Amino acid sequence: MYSIVDSQKGSKVIRFQDNLYRLQKHNKNGSIRWICTNRYCSSSITIRNQTIENQRGQHNHDKVKRSASIMNAFKHMRQEVRNDVGKPVTQIYTEFVSEYRHINGTAESVPIFDTIRSTLYRDRSTVLPKHPRCIRDLIVPDYFMKNLYDEMMLFCDQRIPTRILAFCSLSALKELDLVEDLKKEDIKRQVANILSLPLLPPNEINRAFKESYDMLLSVNVDFLPFFKYVKKTYIVNARFNSSNWNHYSTLTDRPRTNNHRLIAKPNIWKWIMQIRKDDEQTIIRLEQEKKQNRSTRPRKRKNIVRDICLSGLKTLSTPDKTSYHVIHANPTLLFENNIMLGVFIKNFIHLLLLAVIQHKCTFVNIDDGLPKSSISDLIKIISPHIATLRSQCVQCYLPICHISVSQIAHLVVMNKTNTWTLAIDLSVYSKNQQFRLFDCIKMGKHNVLHQSTIYPFCNQSEIAYRDILTKSLTTYNPDLLHLPQISFINNQFHLEHNNSSHIILKSENIVEMLQLMNYHFITYFSHNTNSKRPSSSNESQFHCKKFNNRSTSTNLEPDQYRAFVQKLITSDPNHSGYIYSCVSGDYNRNLLFFNITGNFRYCPRKGDHHKRNSVTIIIDTRSNDYTIRCKDSECNNTKLTWTPIK
Repeated sequence: MYSIVDSQKGSKVIRFQDNLYRLQKHNKNGSIRWICTNRYCSSSITIRNQTIENQRGQHNHDKVKRSASIMNAFKHMRQEVRNDVGKPVTQIYTEFVSEYRHINGTAESVPIFDTIRSTLYRDRSTVLPKHPRCIRDLIVPDYFMKNLYDEMMLFCDQRIPTRILAFCSLSALKELDLVEDLKKEDIKRQVANILSLPLLPPNEINRAFKESYDMLLSVNVDFLPFFKYVKKTYIVNARFNSSNWNHYSTLTDRPRTNNHRLIAKPNIWKWIMQIRKDDEQTIIRLEQEKKQNRSTRPRKRKNIVRDICLSGLKTLSTPDKTSYHVIHANPTLLFENNIMLGVFIKNFIHLLLLAVIQHKCTFVNIDDGLPKSSISDLIKIISPHIATLRSQCVQCYLPICHISVSQIAHLVVMNKTNTWTLAIDLSVYSKNQQFRLFDCIKMGKHNVLHQSTIYPFCNQSEIAYRDILTKSLTTYNPDLLHLPQISFINNQFHLEHNNSSHIILKSENIVEMLQLMNYHFITYFSHNTNSKRPSSSNESQFHCKKFNNRSTSTNLEPDQYRAFVQKLITSDPNHSGYIYSCVSGDYNRNLLFFNITGNFRYCPRKGDHHKRNSVTIIIDTRSNDYTIRCKDSECNNTKLTWTPIK
């Protein structure tokens, strides 16, 4: 049996065997021919006296997925959209879906709102005045010029030089007494601060409220009713605790605040009816999402961008940030300085992570066909297997050291952006600092370095506090000068001591480990290094701290170039600097790069010294010329001016 339904364009169509047919022609014998609505399908049926006489052709497309009941409900929904212009389209859709579910038991096959949005809004536009292509062509109908009390609202319609429309209700205008004050920028800012209380840290709410309270009341006492309402409702003896409306701790975790559920004077019966509707709509959305495999509430791009901005502001305003630093608190040997320690740690971590990838066991067999040039590459390979490595590989020990794979897997942790990263902060070892003192901070900072109580490797330490404080110096420590020292020369780690017969120098395990570390460094890192040897911490700051050992074709000896640079950067007593490092170019080996720190910040483009920046003096050993390149971000010093060395 067939049924007659309306198409989206409003014409009559026949639904037969889950296919739609449109009217083609009336035959002379009284029959009517209907053809498939798909323009590429030749199937047709012939009807006489409300009975199908003939069916021709086969359908070459999928059948209609919507049932007749859904199509009829959709027809009435579109009619309601055209009839009730004052009701939002989304509300009409919600009511019809609820009604359909009450009748049919489920609404899982009802089209999601986004799929029929354009049709419904197109229907709504047919009963509203046509949108003009230009604001100059806008014609306001008479019934849009008045409010619901038949009071004139359009009091300005200026066309020249620019079209300006202004609406205002005289009776409502008389009720306002803060219009002039709210135009002032400082008052607008304080009102915005009150409205932004849900985005502040909970411990800052009272302080921010009091500041705005004092400022606005000093301007106009008519703000008092507004503040009384906010204070009574949200701040002091609040009806709603801040944990119910503050959004700070859940930024980017939940979509938006739920303030739209609260009204000034809620009615208990309307509220109960509303939450019943909300509950039903939640069930409907779950049914639709499960059946149709798509979201019923796609997030708007502007809200996503706002969440990202708020998350960034939250990160900047958070004083406590956790990072892990290695302290050699009970050493049997020393490192030459913290930069050398950083090279050693990075190489060792890369070695451990690579060994985890290469190890095979019953539970894990990682495909290692991906690049492994950096620690971040290794983390990307390991991250899908972190849970298995931690729980199942407790008894898997690496041959290079007595450390289990499970323990190494704990070096990779999830940060607050839900990405895997290394638990140890490696960047601290490359900065211009010769030590990181335990339990101490720089002036004005709050990042105290202290023992971890939550890290998985942390056990109750038996080392005294004073020993940790003293031995947190990774460089010059007079109490530890008797220990052997690891240095880094020509891309190789060397163990040195004044006493050549020291027991550690003869330890086979330490010698084998250093050989393994050196082989690993040459294999994976030697092509990215300039063979630098960091200087010891007790060297003079005016000496070159790093120098490239590669040979270059120079007209002068490197020491003479250093002497020239040293003379240049100390010629002005008010802007004296020193050489931080000296390396040769990776591609053009005739270039020497002297990185300068201190007060020498001369910029050739500015013709003077910057207050904060650093410079590099580049020497071309072939032409015996030099240039100064400013590293200030605001100076575009891509075009260098070369000067002969005299």
